Amino acid sequence: KRNGRLELYKPPYFFIFDLKERGKKRWIVRGPEMINSTYLYSFIKRVRKGKIPPTVISEPDPHESSIVLYRHLVASNFKKDIIDDNTKDSVVLFITPWARRCPKYQFVFRRVASLLKDTQVRVYWFDASQNDIPSYVPEFCGFPAVFMWPANQKNSEPVLYTGKGKIQDALSFILEHASKKFAVPDKEHIETRLIEDNL
Repeated sequence: KRNGRLELYKPPYFFIFDLKERGKKRWIVRGPEMINSTYLYSFIKRVRKGKIPPTVISEPDPHESSIVLYRHLVASNFKKDIIDDNTKDSVVLFITPWARRCPKYQFVFRRVASLLKDTQVRVYWFDASQNDIPSYVPEFCGFPAVFMWPANQKNSEPVLYTGKGKIQDALSFILEHASKKFAVPDKEHIETRLIEDNL
């Protein structure tokens, strides 16, 4: 159950694991079909023939307005917003509620999104406790984790942020990998903006 992240689903349900990739590939049936033996027999046959894609666990698509600067990303809109949009540099913060440093990184990248609102950079957050991490994301150890997909390089492996939870460090990382260069605000400007934002 833990390997398949089935704790995100309220029982009852019927599930199938791919034992070669347990936890990465699983199929879930819920509702009246789970006790319909004819349906399950057909479902299992289609799974074994590769005719049904694995179940993806995702929060509902937030459908946020385009004016939102620090955007909520979920498994179901990841491909559309990150991989398919080649015009924007995408920075994604992966968090979980139990990781101690995540609130600090949330604060930092929310501010970064505000400071970069007039650039081609878009900043997102992704709750890995409520969503399957898409296959486009390389394996990583621990949360929080930040990856950047520069524009026009969405099919390449993203860049992992290894800096500290500081606004200036995050800005420098983004500038280094951005598809178009922009002026990084100096420390005094950042502090002024933060004070104005809190008024």
